[in-house]
Amino acid sequence: MRIAFLTTRLEKPSTRYRVLEYIPYLQKAGWEVSVFAFGRRRVDRIKIFWHLSNTTTPVLMVYVG
Repeated sequence: MRIAFLTTRLEKPSTRYRVLEYIPYLQKAGWEVSVFAFGRRRVDRIKIFWHLSNTTTPVLMVYVG
């Protein structure tokens, strides 16, 4: 199973404490983890969703603001 975390910036404290510290535990449990930073431009956001939709594996997306 795949999980994708969407955040505004990777260096934000909320991202570090809510996402990044749990990645090793999720991977150990068998999850394939991806973290994406939303760009301000619409084309950057489209690239993220295109990347995530270009697979047959279901993806759980979590937004961390």
